[in-house]
Amino acid sequence: MQYQISEICKILKGEAFLSNKNDIVKHISIDSRRITETDSILFFAIKGTLNDGHNYIKKLSENGIHNFVVTQIPENLKEKGLNFIKVKNTVKALQILCSHHRSTFNYKVIGIAGSNGKTIVKEWLYQILHEKFNIVRSPKSYNSQVGVPLSVWQMSDTNNLAIFEAGISKPGEMQLLEKIIKPHIGIFTNLGDAHSENFKSIKEKALEKLQLFNESEILICSKDNAVFNDVLSEFTKNKKLKILTWSKKDKTADLYIEKKLNNKHKAKYKGKSFIYSIPFTDEASFENAAICMLTAFYLGFDSKILIKKIAELHSVEMRLQKIEGINNNLLINDTYNSDINSLEISADFLVKQGNLKSNTVVLTDILQTEKGEKELYNTVNKILKSKHISKFIGIGKTISNNAESIKLKNKKFYLSTEEFIADFDLKSFVNENILIKGARNYMLERIVKLLEKQTHQTVFEINLSAIESNYKAIKSTIPPKTKIMGMVKAYSYGTGSYEVAKLLQDCGADYLCVAYIDEGIQLRERGIHIPIMVMNPDEKKLEKMLINKLEPEIYSFQILNSLIKTFENYKFRGIEKASVHIEIDTGMHRLGFMPDEADKLIKILNENKFLEVKSIFSHLAGSDESRLKNFTLNQIKVFEKTAKNISKNLSAKPLLHILNSSGIFHYKQASFDMVRAGIALYGIDPHNKNPFKLSETGTLKSYISQIKIIKEGEGISYGLHSKSKKERKIAIIAMGYADGLNRKLSNGNWEVIINGKFVPIVGNICMDMFMADISNAKCKEGDEVIIFGKQNSICEMAKSTETIPYEILTSISPRVKRIYWYE
Repeated sequence: MQYQISEICKILKGEAFLSNKNDIVKHISIDSRRITETDSILFFAIKGTLNDGHNYIKKLSENGIHNFVVTQIPENLKEKGLNFIKVKNTVKALQILCSHHRSTFNYKVIGIAGSNGKTIVKEWLYQILHEKFNIVRSPKSYNSQVGVPLSVWQMSDTNNLAIFEAGISKPGEMQLLEKIIKPHIGIFTNLGDAHSENFKSIKEKALEKLQLFNESEILICSKDNAVFNDVLSEFTKNKKLKILTWSKKDKTADLYIEKKLNNKHKAKYKGKSFIYSIPFTDEASFENAAICMLTAFYLGFDSKILIKKIAELHSVEMRLQKIEGINNNLLINDTYNSDINSLEISADFLVKQGNLKSNTVVLTDILQTEKGEKELYNTVNKILKSKHISKFIGIGKTISNNAESIKLKNKKFYLSTEEFIADFDLKSFVNENILIKGARNYMLERIVKLLEKQTHQTVFEINLSAIESNYKAIKSTIPPKTKIMGMVKAYSYGTGSYEVAKLLQDCGADYLCVAYIDEGIQLRERGIHIPIMVMNPDEKKLEKMLINKLEPEIYSFQILNSLIKTFENYKFRGIEKASVHIEIDTGMHRLGFMPDEADKLIKILNENKFLEVKSIFSHLAGSDESRLKNFTLNQIKVFEKTAKNISKNLSAKPLLHILNSSGIFHYKQASFDMVRAGIALYGIDPHNKNPFKLSETGTLKSYISQIKIIKEGEGISYGLHSKSKKERKIAIIAMGYADGLNRKLSNGNWEVIINGKFVPIVGNICMDMFMADISNAKCKEGDEVIIFGKQNSICEMAKSTETIPYEILTSISPRVKRIYWYE
């Protein structure tokens, strides 16, 4: 759709200074750096707190732009053949124009509000509906006072459905957005604590968000939030607004869902029951999918079609990646956006997760801002200084023009990514933590490829945000004064010792635990400073353990005497104390002192005052098995009696701990002074009941190396198993048992996911590859293959191989590259 500039002037009721009133406007912009087409564009010169769009008018006019909405006309441009519309407030003018534009279309508009999930719900609705509707939707998270009008301006006659999200941070904002969006269909995702600082109460915030639906026909929302329900009742008084609800608690809801842990959820809509699954297991995804389903039903979708669509949902990219680089570099990949607010978050992640002394930032022009250039890059400089960045590389014209704002000695600027690549010298990046951040149009992934270590393309992606969330969930469940020991033994259950240890240290964990001394030394060398317990100390390496301030588990008189002897031989090194942890065998019969050995143990400890007992602990043998409940309770009783007897005879009171992950789930009364969080940190509950709402943290991925057609009756792989009576198409996938893929998954015993489709493994798994039947899947060579993840859970894989998730995680080969990411 297009407008004449004179027509826009009338819409805005502005003061006209038009050299050519017949000029056509098709596009609008508020950012001079994002303008790619100069023809038929109208520039709104917005004056922000740190930036003024009026300062760019002269340059824009020189580049061929003729039409401007301003609050003041530059004196030197009045007679230059340009068109100016003068208004009191250019932001309000932008909103008025886009509100008028919205009013020219009659097709359905969906408006989305809520504390969280707006962008994901919008994108998932697009995934579900785009084949039935020609949809226009908000780009990214364009939900602000300027983002919403820019989104609405995209509406055209070729569309027949619009989806816009609206976000607010203070009272009075949503009424303005409602006038622009005017949604027929309202969606309220959820009510949470996000952006609450400017509201007196959560009820006030909810009522403000609901203003988006003042003139809507229908509102789609959950029925399970009591606070929201109260506010909604107040809001709908004297309104004709129809309410459509979903619930997992209230069977009277329009869409009632019985959530199942096996991800096969039972639902009922308008009297018809059906079963569906989504390729995610976390609670937020479950809720987002529910609201999408109810919306699709309202728009006339059949349950059979919707079940298929919901099962094919894919994730929305909103994350930071941590990647191993060449020359011992560590890369943080944030090549998704370039806004100033996220720069500080990304730089903070760089510092927290980086294990090297030198921190480098590669940054493009910052596009998503209202700040003036000078103020903007002064702010960038402040962030770099606060995060102790030692080297800076700027890419883009604007950032290069503001090089003087960056006060680092070690800095370099390039006008484009191509210019950087042409000048790239591998030797100039050694032993550095490198943040690579910028807008997508700079294609910084090319720089990531230059710097990342080229390894086996099978990768294990670890979600550090999920580990952090799981830690907090555990912390919120145990008594406030109870400490947490994070188990990072066995390469942090296959996820990476240092990365998880650093995260737990930053989260405030009180202790870490490793299996062997060498693991602890590696963590010390990489900057981990919190106490570390070593479960299996090697008598030959006790000196190194003392030097690195590691704390051994003492489980026998032999290891105790060896430690005493080692300390006597090396105490001249200035080490005054040896911190130790005493293990009691309460029935598991692995390591530990028997309870009747306590008196002898107490005597030796008191005779050697340099021994400082930090904790006394034991292991539960069956806390994850209900049949062993009485045995477990007896273990706890024996431990408490023995530990307290030892403790009262020592000069300092040690910490007591017996609960592992499953113990934390089921025996919280025995939390004592500390608990040991292991597999629960990685989102796995052995009972698969998940009372803490833990999130699984790992996704194992590979790719298709080759696709071929297998004739009827032909076998596959070693032994020529998996013969079929019909022709099949198979994919050869670059992962095998040398990477940790159990051969028991061969011949149809496991399904991987390719482009949202579950496909079975066929034939025997080989050392370096396996085959999958893709006869019913749309895919090509090079496509991603998910071995396990949110959709095909590691717990289910464990059942298929008659083992436990622990074994699967710890079996993932070191040659499989670990990629860490943070939301």
